Amino acid sequence: MIVALAILIGCRQNRSAIESGAQSPTSGRPDANSMELPIAGTQIPLLPAGDARQLAQEHCLACHSADMLRQQRLTGPQWQAEVDKMQRWGAEIRDEDKNALAQYLLTHFGPDNDRFKPIVASP
Repeated sequence: MIVALAILIGCRQNRSAIESGAQSPTSGRPDANSMELPIAGTQIPLLPAGDARQLAQEHCLACHSADMLRQQRLTGPQWQAEVDKMQRWGAEIRDEDKNALAQYLLTHFGPDNDRFKPIVASP
């Protein structure tokens, strides 16, 4: 009974903090729990159009979300190393497709990449 009451009080305090737009005491930014979440069913954007988009969708998105790629800012040699590593780890990338895939990733997710816009989600 006491535990249930403590949980109920904690939930009410948390809800009050969320509704008031509370800020995180450590960062000074809005608490992640107080941010508006995407509507259920929100679609994460597809990869950008390009010559090797299909390769990236087949080989990268088999294990990673598009946001995993979108948040990167790797150089050409770094993307080439990533493609090589993923092939060694089991991605079924043909040797003749590796350069095209690495070039696509560099073009869209290279050092000047500003495509990543995080979607806030709650557990």
